[in-house]
Order: sequence, then structure tokens, then C-alpha cells
Amino acid sequence: MSVRLSARHRRIVALVSVGLAVAGTAGCGQSSPRAASSASVAASPSPASHLPSADEQACAGVQGVIGHIASGTSQWSPQLKPFDPAMSAQIARSAHDLALQGPQADSKKIQAAVSANAQAFTSLADAMKKKDRRAFNQAMTQTRSTYKVLKKTCSLG
Repeated sequence: MSVRLSARHRRIVALVSVGLAVAGTAGCGQSSPRAASSASVAASPSPASHLPSADEQACAGVQGVIGHIASGTSQWSPQLKPFDPAMSAQIARSAHDLALQGPQADSKKIQAAVSANAQAFTSLADAMKKKDRRAFNQAMTQTRSTYKVLKKTCSLG
């Protein structure tokens, strides 16, 4: 069973890392207000310009947080160090950051998907802190299933 969990975890980390690396880093880079205002003056208005909706902004924020989670956990081995305190703290911080993205969305479906993911990561961090293998395994399964819903809801990937 641990071999199967290992393969599943590697697959989800690889999926998240590859699928969100580009989107996550795109959400991290922001220009300064001065550069943004200069660029807007220099650019001519386009009828095709699109201001992102609250749902799109929330999903972009989610992509950034998930990208940070994927990056931060890429060197972590849940089989060798499932209760790593530094990783637990990082996952807990990321869960908090993820939870902040949900209320920004207008869609109740997006809010629910983001909230479920934040809770799944919080459960994972809590299980790691408590060194509870059963809760850890359940939380890992929960993170995978809630991520699938989030991926579909926010069109991630």
C-alpha cells in the first residue's frame, strides 16, 4: 500500500509542479505601480482588453499558492520524512494563503472548492504536527480529491 501511495503522491506532485509552474510563476511577477502606469499610458486601448473577473482573480491567486506548494514540496519525501516540522509549517502557511483566495471569488462553487483545498492542506499539516500516520494518509487522499475538484472548477491545467 505504501508503494501505491508513493506513486500517487509523486504523480500529484509532478502534475501540480508541471501544470502550475508556469501559471504559478506568472502570478508571482508584478510590476511596480510606476511601471504599470507608464505602460498603460504608452499602450493604446484595445477593444479586446479584458479585465479579469473576481472568479478569475481568485483562481489566479489559487494557481500561485498551489505553485508555491508544489515548489516547496518538490524535494520533500512523504515516505522518508512524513512528519517533517519545516514542511508541516510551510503547508500550514500555504493552507492559510489558499483560504484567503476563496472569499475573493463571486462563485459559490469556486469558494467551496478553494475552502475544501485549504481545509485539506490544514488537515495534512495538523496530521504531520501530531505525527499521526493514519490522519496523514487520509489527509493526503483528501488533498488529491479536493485538488481534482479545484482543478476542474478553476480550469487549472
